[in-house]
Amino acid sequence: MMNPQNALLALLAFLLFASCSGPANKEQKVSSPYNDINYYYGDAERDSLLVDLVTYIGRKPAQATATTRFEPQFREYYINMAKNFTLYFYNIDGEVHTFYLSRPARSLDGNRRGVLGTFKRDAAGKITGFREVLNTVIADEERIRQLGEQIMSAFLLNQQFDDLLLNRNIVEWPDSLLKYDTAVFEWRYVPLDLQ
Repeated sequence: MMNPQNALLALLAFLLFASCSGPANKEQKVSSPYNDINYYYGDAERDSLLVDLVTYIGRKPAQATATTRFEPQFREYYINMAKNFTLYFYNIDGEVHTFYLSRPARSLDGNRRGVLGTFKRDAAGKITGFREVLNTVIADEERIRQLGEQIMSAFLLNQQFDDLLLNRNIVEWPDSLLKYDTAVFEWRYVPLDLQ
């Protein structure tokens, strides 16, 4: 039988070991294919990443072109714009980063739109291979977050994602007329085939 002092030491050692096993939110990985952005990044990294994403997603400054929008002179513009975006869900699988965020929109149906996208990072940490996978219908913030949970799971687990893309109650783009152009990082109308 263990004496009380040894039992107390064993209990303290166990508690110390358990408390050093890492943040509790790391357990989120087991129940979901995606995580809150805070699982991967601290505040400064998260904020910088959001501004980088807004540079691709947000409206470019009037003086910028599709290629000059990434120049440092426009960074402050995107920092201010990023205050209206919320990065909800994130996943890193090998080289591929997948995100879901909420962005401003204007409609009688609400004032937010969800965006699902992917990208990679080069050796210097710069975003490469960026693309928006879809934009949701316009809704209120609560509905946009709920849609994000459904969309991220379907996309990352490849469970009925093609069906989801056709659901016009969830996805506004892409559709038969709009596709994402990875050369200029914008949604573009597809020419109609009249033959």
